[in-house]
Amino acid sequence: MDKKNKLILALGAIVLAVPFLNACNNSIDYVSQCHLSDYLPTGITSYENHTFLDDGIGLVTIQKYVDGDTTHFLQVEDGTQRLVKARYLGIDTPESTGQIEPWGKKASAFTKSKLETAQTIVLTTDVTEIGSAATVDSTGSRYKAFVWISTKANCPVEDLKLLNLWIVQEGYSTGKGISDSTLESFFTNADLQAQEEQIHIWAGDDPDFYTGPATPTTLQELAETFEEDGSESSFNGASVSFEGIVYKLSGDYDAYLYDTDTEGNKYGIYVFAGYKSYSPLRTLGNRLKVIGTYTIYYGNPQLTNVSYNAFLPEESTDMSIISTGNQFTIDTMTINEINTREAVNMVYTINNLTVYDGYTEIDSTTLVPSGALTLRCNDANQNQISVRIPEDVWAYDSNNNRADDWADFDGSVINITGAINFYAPDEENPNTGYYQIKLCASADLVVVS
Repeated sequence: MDKKNKLILALGAIVLAVPFLNACNNSIDYVSQCHLSDYLPTGITSYENHTFLDDGIGLVTIQKYVDGDTTHFLQVEDGTQRLVKARYLGIDTPESTGQIEPWGKKASAFTKSKLETAQTIVLTTDVTEIGSAATVDSTGSRYKAFVWISTKANCPVEDLKLLNLWIVQEGYSTGKGISDSTLESFFTNADLQAQEEQIHIWAGDDPDFYTGPATPTTLQELAETFEEDGSESSFNGASVSFEGIVYKLSGDYDAYLYDTDTEGNKYGIYVFAGYKSYSPLRTLGNRLKVIGTYTIYYGNPQLTNVSYNAFLPEESTDMSIISTGNQFTIDTMTINEINTREAVNMVYTINNLTVYDGYTEIDSTTLVPSGALTLRCNDANQNQISVRIPEDVWAYDSNNNRADDWADFDGSVINITGAINFYAPDEENPNTGYYQIKLCASADLVVVS
C-alpha cells in the first residue's frame, strides 16, 4: 500500500473515532431528564393549593441554610408560617457544621448557591407518597424531602429541577437510601457518572481540607486569637492539639474543657464529639490531651473531629488521658463580668437573676412547645442577660414541675450555672448578636423564689 492510501485510511479512522470519543466524554444531564410532573398522582396537577406537611407537596421559602443535605424551610398555612426542617432524600453529603469532613464545606456551599438563586422552591415526599402527609426521619425532628427548584418565579411543575439529584450528579454525595424510590435509576446513574468522571468527592483529597499534623497550642492561645480576630481566627479550620480539664458535661456526648495560664487565668472551649460517647470526655476531672479541628460555629469556637479508641489508640489523632481526679471550681460571676469575648466557652454561676420576659420554642412537627426556652433576665442593677435552655435539657419551675413555657418562670428569681455563648442569629454575620448563658444540666437552674 502506498503512502497516499495509508494516509487516507488513517485520516478516515480519525474522523470515525472523533464522534465516538466525544460521545464518551459528554456527560448526561440526568437532572434535566427528571420531571416531577411525570410522577404526580391522580388529582394533583400542581404544587399550588397544597402544603408539604399535609399533602406531601407544597411551596416553601428559606428559613435557614444548614449544610449540604439539610435546610430549614417555612411553609405558609392559613396565614401561619410553619417551620420545616428538611433532610434531603437520597443523599448524604460530607459533614460541614459540628463535624467537618473533606468536601463538606463545598457541598454545603453548592446547595446554598442553588437555593439562593431559586425563585421557586417546592418540597415533596418521595414521589410515590405525594398526596399523603410528610414523614420524619430517624431523629423525629427532620422531614424527609425531595427539594425541587427553579430560577423562575411561579415555575410550572414540569420545569422544576430536583436539587437532591443535582447534588449527586455534581459529585457532592453518593446516592444513598434511595433503593425503594421510583427515582432510584436517576440517582444510580448520576452517581456512577460522577464516579467515572472523578469529580469532587470522587476526585480524591479536598484541596482546601487540612490533613497535616496537628499544631500544638494552648487554650490560652486559642482564646486570645479568637478575642482578637473572632471568626477570622488564624486557627479556624486547622488541626490543633492542646490540654484541658473536663469540668462540665453538655448533653449526652459533649463537654467543656478549661485550662489556666501561669497567672491562674482560665480559658475554655466546647468539644463536640460528633454524637459519639467517649469515656475520657465524659469524666469530670480528667485532664486530656485533645486533638481535633478548631472551628467557629455561629460565633463560638469549638473543637470537632475528635476521636478515642480505648483498645487501639492512635497517638496522632486520638485524645489521651494525662491525669484523672483533678479538682476544679466553677466561679461565680456577675453579668458585667461575662459580657466579653474572653468569657465565651467558660462555665460560670450567676445568682439572683429575675426573669422578666422570654421566648418559648414551638416544635414544628407537633405545634406544641418543644422544651427549648429563652429566659430574659436582669440582676439587681438592671443588667440584662439571656438564659438558653436547650430542647434536650429540661428545666423545672418553683413547684418542681417540668417547664415547657418561659412564662413558668415569669417573675422568678433564679440561680444559673452554664456555659457562656455568643448567640449569632445570622451565620453570615457571626459577630452580630449577644452573649447568653446556656444551661447544660437540669439541676443547674435553681428557682430561689
